[in-house]
Amino acid sequence: IHEANTAATVQWDWTHRNMVRVGLAWTGAVPYGVTPLQNILPVLTWRTRLAHVRHVNAGEQVGYSGMWTAKRTSRIGIVPVGYSSGYPMDVGAEGNTTGAFVKVYDDQFKTPLGDAPVIGCICMDQIAVDLTDIPQRGVGCGIELISADPTSQASLKQIAKIAGVPHAILSRISPKVHRTYLSSTIVESDTTLETLSVS
Repeated sequence: IHEANTAATVQWDWTHRNMVRVGLAWTGAVPYGVTPLQNILPVLTWRTRLAHVRHVNAGEQVGYSGMWTAKRTSRIGIVPVGYSSGYPMDVGAEGNTTGAFVKVYDDQFKTPLGDAPVIGCICMDQIAVDLTDIPQRGVGCGIELISADPTSQASLKQIAKIAGVPHAILSRISPKVHRTYLSSTIVESDTTLETLSVS
């Protein structure tokens, strides 16, 4: 007998019966507003690489309908992922609103360099990010769209605060996104453009 989903499993022992049916918890996530257990940690990452970098001047607009305007000379990165891959459409910063972030790494995904804001309209196959405050990195540096680092602004929990429940974000990730399932072994190199990893 089971009636406990992830939220109930985490919060209410009395719902456990003789089985539980966690869905979201297999990724190490819990629903927004639910206090996670200490032994449940995020394990899912969605990675890609920076495809293009361009400088824009203060006052220049980025994206469809000019949804984001540079307030200073800015370094803008183009990430080759968009809503056709399942990235949420409504998370780009517009005007004075803050959107989601991506986590930026060196080209080996070993050294985190900081979190960069997603800006403007999310396109079918591209996302623009503001790299101005990130140390100079160019095409090929690592980008985490969803980070397993719970302190990152690019964590699933933080993205879900803007885009809705984490279940919906995860279930929309397209089958075209390469999946890698890991045990305790870390994959050292990955030549694919987009990788969704669950350790």
